[in-house]
Parts: sequence; structure tokens; C-alpha cells
Amino acid sequence: MQIFQVRQLFLWHAISLLAVAEMSLTLQIARSSPSLRGVAQSPIMFFLTVYFISFIVTPAKNIFRAIFVAASLILAMPAFAAELRVRIEGIAETGSIHVYVFSSADGFPREERAVFHQVYPRPAPAQNELEIRISVPDAPEYAVMSFQDKNGDGKMNRLLGMIPQEPYGLSRNPRLFGKPAFADAAIKAVDGETIVVKLHD
Repeated sequence: MQIFQVRQLFLWHAISLLAVAEMSLTLQIARSSPSLRGVAQSPIMFFLTVYFISFIVTPAKNIFRAIFVAASLILAMPAFAAELRVRIEGIAETGSIHVYVFSSADGFPREERAVFHQVYPRPAPAQNELEIRISVPDAPEYAVMSFQDKNGDGKMNRLLGMIPQEPYGLSRNPRLFGKPAFADAAIKAVDGETIVVKLHD
């Protein structure tokens, strides 16, 4: 009996660690490739579900474990609920394309505060547009920001730390002479609607 209890305890801790690792992995995969986010979830969700069901027929003393597993199942559900269609126009001849999505005014337009950031290679030479689909956390509004890294240093170069020195654009394509506000680029996610971001020097 003791050996069985030890094995059950070991399995419990292993499943708990897998639940945490699964959530972290899902977030990383969804950021790097949103279309693959379900691949990371399926196996762990299956084992968590089986483990949870097994407690239904066990003594009441395991109810707290059952509650914890149920919470893990909820937390492991996809954190990405909205899909944005984005088209980047006005792409120059050289340089990868950085795309950022912000879900609030908090920290906008600082790149590190974006809820999504992905770097895309420049399309074929004959094309000056890039169309992508992005999965992001559900929010009332979003702001999309993009720039083309012409010198390949991995960051947006700014004059005096403020004025972009590389092709740059925002959703709603506002023409601004100072630091943009979230409201200048804020849009709502509408099914089937493409957000156009035009890059300009």
C-alpha cells in the first residue's frame, strides 16, 4: 500500500510540473508561431483530464487535489483568443520586418511592452507587402506597430531616441510629428477585416 501511495504522490507532482511547463511552453510557441499553439497543449491536456477524472472515483480526501487539477486545466486553456489579420505595405528592398501588437496604452509604444512581437523575413523581391495572421490575448482594442530593420541591428533606430530612422508605421496610419499615443493607432479586432500598416521613412 505504501509503495502505491508513493507512486501516486510521485505521479501527482510530475503532473503538476507538467501543467506548469505546458502553460509556459504554449505561451512561447504561440508567440513564435501562433498556428502551432494547439500542438503543445494537446498531450498534456489529455493526461491532466485523465488524472482529474481518476479522482472522481477516489475517496473524498483527494478533493483538494482534484480542485487543483481542475484549476490547472482552466489555466492551461489557450490564452490567445483573438486573431488579427495584418498587411504591411511599403516594404523597402532590404531588411526584416518587425511586428508588434499592444493591447493597452500601458507602456505604448515601448517595444518591450508589446503583447506580441515577431520578426519576419522580407518577402520576395517582387513583393512590397507582407500579410500575416496574429493570435493575441483578448482585449477591447489593439495597436499594431511595425518597422523594417534596414541595417540589421535588430532594433528600431531613433534620432534623439524619439524619431524613427527606419521605415515605420502604425495601425490606422496616423501622420504624427511627436510620440504616438495608443489612441492614435487603436483599432478593434473585426472578423475578416485586415489591418493595414503602411511603412514610411
